[in-house]
Amino acid sequence: VIERFTDFLGDAKVTRDLATLRESDVARFRDHEAKELSRSTANLCVKVLRICFGEAVRRKLLTSNRAAGVKLLKSAKESKRRAFTLAEIKRILKACKHDQEWRGLVLFGLYLGQRLGDLARLTWRAVDLENGEIVFTARKTGRRIVLPLVQPLVEYLSALPASDNPNAHIFP
Repeated sequence: VIERFTDFLGDAKVTRDLATLRESDVARFRDHEAKELSRSTANLCVKVLRICFGEAVRRKLLTSNRAAGVKLLKSAKESKRRAFTLAEIKRILKACKHDQEWRGLVLFGLYLGQRLGDLARLTWRAVDLENGEIVFTARKTGRRIVLPLVQPLVEYLSALPASDNPNAHIFP
């Protein structure tokens, strides 16, 4: 969040004294994040900045918390997301027919229900064919996840060239 905030502010503002930051800077950042990501993620960014600026106040680097007065955005009442239909999944898999790596990522997403970034970072160390499991740590939550390795994924993995390096990525 801090990296995104400083990138948003730009070099000219980042190199200034912390005291020059304003509540409006945080609010503009929140709005920018809401356009790029989601309202809930933008609100999370504000909460993180409240904690960081609060710590700066505690350490007497600032006299007031620049994020404390920034209001959180109201979240949408209904999620616009929905599950893919079977027809959509078939079309996606058909589009990936000639690209084994993307086909594998789609299959892993379908059967494991994990974020694309987590799946793309999977290494062979995560695969436990003996126990029929895939074990990894989700990047966003930091949680260790153990999921069953269903037959279509076992078949996909078995068709890939074997690697002697357990740290090699499944989807390089």
